[in-house]
Amino acid sequence: SLPSQNPILKNITDYLIEEVSAEEEELLGSSGGAPPEEPPKEGNPAEINVERDEKLIKVLDKLLLYLRIVHSLDYYNTCEYPNEDEMPNRCGIIHVRGPMPPNRISHGEVLEWQKTFEEKLTPLLSVRESLSEEEAQKMGRKDPEQEVEKFVTSNTQELGKDKWLCPLSGKKFNEFVHTHRQHARRED
Repeated sequence: SLPSQNPILKNITDYLIEEVSAEEEELLGSSGGAPPEEPPKEGNPAEINVERDEKLIKVLDKLLLYLRIVHSLDYYNTCEYPNEDEMPNRCGIIHVRGPMPPNRISHGEVLEWQKTFEEKLTPLLSVRESLSEEEAQKMGRKDPEQEVEKFVTSNTQELGKDKWLCPLSGKKFNEFVHTHRQHARRED
């Protein structure tokens, strides 16, 4: 892949995962299933020892900062700020990862946190397939026929009765330029 020109995303390509289709995975002979989790070997089997990979955390921080700056998405607060000016007021300068838990945590606590976090994050990740007509109008949707008509009108000059000039080609016509389809690609 090409190196990113974005300074936030510099040196993280080794950590990015390329998504593969199920068919491709099957053709390559991958198992498709994750290996079973090993239970904790020491102490209470219901507790989990939290491990940290500092290199991976550094990469994660860059990606989360990218989401924050470019997409106004606060990962740790699991919310999106559609208006940039609301961000500092609603959540301070920036939300960050919390401290390491001082004690071991139970497997149930981890599952509960994951479930709650996924519930909060799911609406942010859902993609809307289409906009309503009203939403499209608010975002600047234009009527193609009106835009073509504006283009044709702005690019024709009436020289006299039944004489028209197309400045794009410099040709003169006896009829209005709508019949002159050689330059239709410019309308599109």
